[in-house]
Amino acid sequence: FPSHDSRALVSFGLHSHVHRSYQAMTIEEITSDLQQNISYLTEDGIPFVQAFAYPYGKRPKNKAMLKLMKDQMKSAGIVAAFRIGNRLNRSISDAYELQRLDIRGTDTPEDFRKKLTGRAKMFF
Repeated sequence: FPSHDSRALVSFGLHSHVHRSYQAMTIEEITSDLQQNISYLTEDGIPFVQAFAYPYGKRPKNKAMLKLMKDQMKSAGIVAAFRIGNRLNRSISDAYELQRLDIRGTDTPEDFRKKLTGRAKMFF
């Protein structure tokens, strides 16, 4: 597709630099990981969406550390973060706690539609 702008075909978001569970990392490690992830894409001129998908869907359980991490994300310009929850977001009270649906290559169009409407039975 030489005549197509690659930005029209693919969008990149943030997903960590070292791909470790944020639940098992210190706030210093998380901050460094975020900075490395952003720097790598920026330095290579790769445009990206200011959204983050937690590796393995995990983030700190400790409330104080969770708040520090979200503050670091906000400071870095990240506007949203996605967990694994396999639920639809009926409302959004915290943009850093968005649930993701598990969409698989084996899902049929009907499976996909059911997941989007919240009528799918998901066993994971």
